[in-house]
Amino acid sequence: AKVAFGQLDIGLDVKESRINKVKDGIYKKVIIYDGHIIPLKSGSVNTVVSNCVLEHVENLDEVLSEVKRILKPGGKFLTTVMAKPWEENLFIGANWYKKWMLKKQVHFNLLRNEEWKRKFERAGFKIKEEIGYLSPAACKLIDICHYLSLPSLLSYLLTGRWVWWPNIIPLDWLEKILKVNVESDKSGAIFFILTQLQ
Repeated sequence: AKVAFGQLDIGLDVKESRINKVKDGIYKKVIIYDGHIIPLKSGSVNTVVSNCVLEHVENLDEVLSEVKRILKPGGKFLTTVMAKPWEENLFIGANWYKKWMLKKQVHFNLLRNEEWKRKFERAGFKIKEEIGYLSPAACKLIDICHYLSLPSLLSYLLTGRWVWWPNIIPLDWLEKILKVNVESDKSGAIFFILTQLQ
């Protein structure tokens, strides 16, 4: 069953992003900012959602401080982050490959679960829940899929479209691999529900 959501109030991203590719109607308002000071009033936002962004920012403490600043007291910060087990479970385990992927994926913060929690707590957030969702097998599979998706990348580069044909591969097996429960400490990605301390 599909769940229908209304528009999100604000989409926020840096100038060098693909935010201009966002489909109309997803956000009521799109804001481009400098990656430092979020141009919103302190205590003006109920919920902030960040999907696999924090591992890519060099100024992590500054970004967390800004998220805390704009949240209302008791507001929620829902975030997914890539974690160190992602790198440890790549399809090719050689150090040269890990270093290359770290650079290619622009990962500045591949932290362990405990390190992520300390970062959030030092920034003034309370951790309400954490859920690991990428098992070692899922990390390997996703890494392999980077290479299997090269035809789609070529299509995008040549035509601006990622997909030209409908999905013809049954994906039930993929869902089974991705739905495996995994401890946060061993997971390649973690979902956190954080609250702004009052």
